Amino acid sequence: MKKLLTPLLLFAALGLCGSAHAGIISISMTDPSGEFDLGPGDRAGVVPSVNWNNVPYAPNQNGRTTIGQVIFGSDGEETPLGLTYRAWDGRNSGSVIGNDPNARMMKGKGPSPFNSSSDPHTYAAIELTGCNAAAGAVYDVYVYINEGIGFTTGSYGTMYLSGAGTFGSGGPPPGASIAAQTGYRTLNSRWTNTAGVAVYSADRGFIRSNASRAGNYLLFEGVTLDTLTITPWMANDQSNFHGVGMTGIQLVPVRSEDCDNGADDDGDGDVDCEDSDCPACPEICDNGIDDDRDRDIDCDDEDCSGVESCRAIAFIRGDPDGNGAVQLTDGIFILNFLFLGGDSPGCFEAADADDNGSIQMTDGIYILNFLFLGGAAMPAPHPDCGTSGGDEEPGCEASSPACG
Repeated sequence: MKKLLTPLLLFAALGLCGSAHAGIISISMTDPSGEFDLGPGDRAGVVPSVNWNNVPYAPNQNGRTTIGQVIFGSDGEETPLGLTYRAWDGRNSGSVIGNDPNARMMKGKGPSPFNSSSDPHTYAAIELTGCNAAAGAVYDVYVYINEGIGFTTGSYGTMYLSGAGTFGSGGPPPGASIAAQTGYRTLNSRWTNTAGVAVYSADRGFIRSNASRAGNYLLFEGVTLDTLTITPWMANDQSNFHGVGMTGIQLVPVRSEDCDNGADDDGDGDVDCEDSDCPACPEICDNGIDDDRDRDIDCDDEDCSGVESCRAIAFIRGDPDGNGAVQLTDGIFILNFLFLGGDSPGCFEAADADDNGSIQMTDGIYILNFLFLGGAAMPAPHPDCGTSGGDEEPGCEASSPACG
C-alpha cells in the first residue's frame, strides 16, 4: 500500500502520541482554504488519533460530491474508503474556543441541513463506502457536530445510520433501512438551552450528545455496514435558520482478542486467556489465582486433583511400614527406627501412634498394647486410610503405599 508519510515523519508523528491507535480512520470536513487543516502529527478526537484526513467541503446546493482523495488510516496506510456528501450549506463554527487540533477540527465546516420558514433545505448526508475493508468487520462511529451554520440557532433531532441505497433520498432513511439512530442536541443553541455555550473548548472537552443532552459528538457502537450513510434530521422544523454541521467522523475498529499472541489486542487490560473473550486459562495450582475463573483457587480447584502437590496425603495411624494393616511388625518398625538405625517411616504421622506430635518409644508400646493387651485403638485415621486434616507434626511427606 502507499504510505501517507515518509518512515521518518511517520515515526515522529507516532512519537507525539504514544497511545495513538493504529488503523483508526479520522476525517475532518474542513474549509477549502486550509485554515483549519490538521497536520499529520496532530492528535485529535475522542479516541486520540493522528493522520486526520482533511476533506475540503464546499456546499453543493443539494448536489452530490464524491471526493477523489485517498483516505488514510492513523497508521499511515492507504484505505479503500470512499466519501460522498450532499448538503445545501454548511459554515465554519463561530463558537469554538482555541486553536488546538480538537478546536480546529470542530471549527471546520461540514455538511449541514438548515431550515427557515422561507427557504428550507432540511437534507444533508455523508456516505462512506468500503468501510469493512477500511475499518474492519465491526467498528465504532464517532460523528462530531457543531451548530452547522454560523448565523443559526442550532438544532435538535435524530442522527441516523443506514446502508447502501439510502444516500440522497432527501429525507430520513426509511425505517427498514435504519441500522442505528440516536437523538442529538447541539451546543450554542437556544433550542437546547445552551445559547452562548461554546461548541468546544479545551477545558470542557468532548461531550457526548443524545436526545436529552447537548454535546459535540455522537457515538454509534458495533457498526457492521460496508456502506455507511450518516443523515441528521432536525426536529425543530420550519423555524428561523437552524442547523447541525457534521464536522468530523472517526471509524474506530473494534478489535477482538487474539487468544495466543501475548498481546492485549482489544485494549481492555487483559491478555490472551485472561481476557473473558477467550477460553479460560488452565488452573495453575500454586499461584493463589483463580486462573480458569471458576471461583476455585489452586488445590481447591478439581482441575488440580491430579497434581502431586494438591493430592491429599493419606495414611493409617499405627501402620508406619505402610502395608495397610496394624501388626506386630509396625511396633518393631518404630523401635528399630528409633534405636537401631532402621528405615525411616514414609509417613511420620503413621508412626505417631498416640498422636502426641512426635515419634517416641511409647508409640511402639502403644501399638503392642493395642494388639496384645486390649489397649486403646489409635486415634484417627484408623483403621482406614485418612488424613490428619492439617499441617500437623510430625508431618507426612507422602501417602502411605496402602493409601495410594
